[in-house]
Amino acid sequence: MSNIIGISGSPRINKGSSYNYLKRVTNKIISSYIYNSKDLKLIKKSDTIIFSFPLFVDCLPSHFLKFLIELDNNKITNKNIYVICNLGFYEGKQGNIAIEIMKNWCHRTNNNYMGALVIGGGPLFNYPVIKLKPNHYLKKLSDCAINSKLFNDKYIAPLLPRCIYYRCGNMSFKNDIKKNVVKKKTII
Repeated sequence: MSNIIGISGSPRINKGSSYNYLKRVTNKIISSYIYNSKDLKLIKKSDTIIFSFPLFVDCLPSHFLKFLIELDNNKITNKNIYVICNLGFYEGKQGNIAIEIMKNWCHRTNNNYMGALVIGGGPLFNYPVIKLKPNHYLKKLSDCAINSKLFNDKYIAPLLPRCIYYRCGNMSFKNDIKKNVVKKKTII
């Protein structure tokens, strides 16, 4: 059985989807946005790390990249690395560049890349009707991490038609615009 630690790569610390997905697979979670030397010691003692992060413009968040450099500088090696990447695109496949970055980081730092779950559809999976599909794969990833087994990379999309997904997204954007409308000032 593995000593597992989860690392959230979200700037939202413990309020975003990245943190929520980690809570489903481990109870030891630290944030890459705010961390200290005690957190780095916990990481060194772990056998397995599960990274969970959002996709920002086809890449990892910048503070998370900085954190990966910090782990490299602290000689974090020989860990089993699992990845959960969540993104607002409908297709999980949009996360393939981020996963390649994580694979390359593992190779460069002598860590063992063990697999990734890439979840398309943004926070829609947090709604009861839709969340069944990622829970199944989160459980599989968790079981693999506990037993130090490979998890075949899995890219998933929501269990609802693309047209409904886009309608929901557009309604959300329109509501945000109404809430945060900037009043136009006339320039004289």
